[in-house]
Amino acid sequence: MLIPLQSDVIDSVAYDSDARRLYVQLVGGNAYTYDGVPWQVYRGLLEAGSHGAYFNRIIKQYDGRRVEDDGWGQPPGGEWFG
Repeated sequence: MLIPLQSDVIDSVAYDSDARRLYVQLVGGNAYTYDGVPWQVYRGLLEAGSHGAYFNRIIKQYDGRRVEDDGWGQPPGGEWFG
């Protein structure tokens, strides 16, 4: 399930706790997955005063790759849970 964020940078996020994979849909349409992201880091993103600053400072340190979503607003591979 995608969780919308009130951010000038990030539109929505999803997290797969089993795979420790974060999905980030940016404002403007580009989407990325980041591997090896601990649950606490994901929670930190959700709770950050500035989601964009947290993303740039913390999330971008993880291994990320650009992906295409399936056109229905779901991360590749199906529904994830926040």
